Amino acid sequence: MTARGVESHPRDVAVSPGPGRRRVIKALALLAPVLGLSYLSWRWLYSVQWSVWWIALPLVLAETYSLVDGLLFSLTVWRLKVRGRPPPPPEDATVDVFITTYDEPVDLVARTARAAVAMRHPHRTWVLDDGARPAMARAAEETGALYLSRGAEWEGYARHAKAGNLNAALMRTDGEFMLVLDADQVPDPALLEHTLGWFREERVALVQTPQYFTDVDDADPLGSQAPLFYGPIQQGKDGWNAAFFCGSNVVLRREALMQLGLRGYVRAVHESVSAALGAVRRILRHASAAARAQGPDATEALDDVRTAARRARAELAAGVPLGELAHRFQRAADAASGRLTASHLRQPAGDLEALRELGAGDVIAPGQTDEAALRRLADRAWSPLGAVESVRTLIRAVDVDRADEAQPVMPLSTISVTEDMATAMRLHAAGWRTVYHHEILAHGLAPEDLGSMLHQRLRWAQGTLQVMLRESPLTLRGLAPAQRLMYFATMWSYLSGYAALVYIAAPVIYLCFGVKPVHSFGSSFLLHLIPYLVVNQILFSVVSHGVRTWRGQQYSLALFPLWIKATVTAVANIAFGRPLGFVVTPKTRQAHAPRVAADEVAAGRDGPPRPRRGGGDRPGGHRPHPVRHRHRDQPRLGRLRPPPARRGGQGGPVRGLRIRHTRESTRREHLMDLTIDVTPDGIAVLRPSGRLDLVAAPQIRAAIDTVVRDGHPHVVVDLAGTGFLDSSGLSALVGGLKSARQAGGDLRIASCGPQVLTVLQLTNMHRVLHCYADVGTACRDR
Repeated sequence: MTARGVESHPRDVAVSPGPGRRRVIKALALLAPVLGLSYLSWRWLYSVQWSVWWIALPLVLAETYSLVDGLLFSLTVWRLKVRGRPPPPPEDATVDVFITTYDEPVDLVARTARAAVAMRHPHRTWVLDDGARPAMARAAEETGALYLSRGAEWEGYARHAKAGNLNAALMRTDGEFMLVLDADQVPDPALLEHTLGWFREERVALVQTPQYFTDVDDADPLGSQAPLFYGPIQQGKDGWNAAFFCGSNVVLRREALMQLGLRGYVRAVHESVSAALGAVRRILRHASAAARAQGPDATEALDDVRTAARRARAELAAGVPLGELAHRFQRAADAASGRLTASHLRQPAGDLEALRELGAGDVIAPGQTDEAALRRLADRAWSPLGAVESVRTLIRAVDVDRADEAQPVMPLSTISVTEDMATAMRLHAAGWRTVYHHEILAHGLAPEDLGSMLHQRLRWAQGTLQVMLRESPLTLRGLAPAQRLMYFATMWSYLSGYAALVYIAAPVIYLCFGVKPVHSFGSSFLLHLIPYLVVNQILFSVVSHGVRTWRGQQYSLALFPLWIKATVTAVANIAFGRPLGFVVTPKTRQAHAPRVAADEVAAGRDGPPRPRRGGGDRPGGHRPHPVRHRHRDQPRLGRLRPPPARRGGQGGPVRGLRIRHTRESTRREHLMDLTIDVTPDGIAVLRPSGRLDLVAAPQIRAAIDTVVRDGHPHVVVDLAGTGFLDSSGLSALVGGLKSARQAGGDLRIASCGPQVLTVLQLTNMHRVLHCYADVGTACRDR
């Protein structure tokens, strides 16, 4: 036992192949597909027993599946990348260590936190507690770690499990890099020193290290260790720049994630607005007859909305910022509604009932259009007032504040219960690079019983197949051909349950009923099959030299019912919206089946929060208040006093608040002066000067929230004095936009310099936030 209380193990998962072995692997990887194609051609052309096609065809299809699987494996190991020692870490790199937890034992999380705090290289350690447990907060403080639970802004919204926990923390912290650790993964003191150096290459977005479990003996009865994956497979993917994020023991670059979140936000809003405008056109068409019957006022009101919708579609095609487009259209719909109400036009009771049933989040979700709901909305025969009200409801649902999400920017993907693979694939599509660092730098705990292991494997399979069905790597724009195949290889492997079923059934059917699915040609059969099998086995043995893989091979076959269940449930979730339970893998032996967590993924998104142990409503109606610690680098913002009246009613800004922000916890000094003025007509003007970057981002967001709470929902951010803006600062502005819109106002930016305009273009945010020439123009053009 070491001083940290974990067993000492060699740091390499397996001995990395030397140059000679890599040459042998390449030769075998070339020969195996050739022999496989020869065998399969012979099988399809000469040996299928078509008279019993009901078993012969499934068998040859299963063999075809296996050949494709072998081809993908050969491609993976063709370019094994064996990295040497990393460069030294950047001296001034700032790091946030995130330990994610939900309901794991407090002492287990505290053990990880103590080891994380003790790591070398300056960093801050955060315990991200999705259970909001006071006991966990106290334990974190005792270990020297900081504590975060989700804020009140998440109440009533989809929580997105672990991805949501990390996304929430990203908006409240400011490290350039983040190390993600599961609650049981105890880090080595050298973890940061041995990984940060890879980030000297500016386009590296993440560095993944192996996961290794200390509570598993050499027999590994549950197949928990994955030495083949955390070794030759990840090294092979690394050679194609396709090594991906595996959920824990990974260091990520914040800027890469924030750019990803911003691009995803723009894409989601654009798709939502486009779908909504199509539905608006159908709604107005179906209401035309009723409008003509009610008179010219109703007809003119619908014509006004129709004209506004036509103009919005033209602006969407022309690239007009989505925020401005949606805001103008909403005002036109509001005006039409007011005109109809003033005309005392009657709204049928059926329309009122239908509108009551339409929740904004049920109509359309940004980035994931509910086509059935849109169709129901558009195909109803509305009255004129009902049509306008349904249009207003629809546009509110797709506005740029993403009213259905707790925060508009989600850096980590939330389309799947396995957020890691989906996020990595998007990073690669955006042009970022990844690194697989082949060294054990953390020690964790594996599931101790069969039930927990099965739930874990099922979740992995379901999540991977969700990603394949929602964002197939074969069609995702931006991926290189080899990257597409590397991701597809992982997804393809989870379809093996059907092939295994056929391989088991075919010999049973032959032995029991004498049904032969194959024409046997004796020596011809052996001549085609044996070389293919032998070369494949030799290739696998050379690749996995020194690695125990037999247990994994056993489970790959034995778990075929689980893989079939994962396929069926993933398809049902995507196609029919059936819920897919998210299971937190227990780290201790369970006396009963693992509990399904409150965060359920249904119809592509989590359901509403449900009562749960540690963070939800408890028996007796008591709800614990989340415990939150404010870091010393985060200043408190006082209430903004209303501006004093100006003599004679003259216009002009009124000084409201001044903030100076520095960060003492790093050698670099980040300065942001923030002046808040309020004009006589109540518009809050924020003037940040200096760097609006990852350090200042939480402060600008807090300042916007303060002025909105103090009754100034119309906000203009003057960026004339901002010399540098990054994706974190931009994400804070988007969060401020959501706060302003929720309060009935708006947020605009003005006086953007060249660097700010470049960032807006890089992240596609120029499609959402229009930069006005100056503050006066932004204040007047409302």
